[in-house]
Amino acid sequence: RSAAASTIYHFSNLYLSGTSYFPILGALTKLSPTEPWVAYQRRDYANDAGEVYVPIVASEGKPSGEDIMACMDR
Repeated sequence: RSAAASTIYHFSNLYLSGTSYFPILGALTKLSPTEPWVAYQRRDYANDAGEVYVPIVASEGKPSGEDIMACMDR
């Protein structure tokens, strides 16, 4: 694939298929052409103290939904 057709920036929230955009499970990012694709899992702090996104997958190619879900904590 040529560099002209490469993704230079990407951000998307991760949801379960068929849901109404809730709950957010995580995020998928690519911050620049030289950075890897990174999938993050959303985790809630105790006592409704907020949330944190923890990296769970990083790769040169865009990870599949199956790869991301296999790395999620259940």
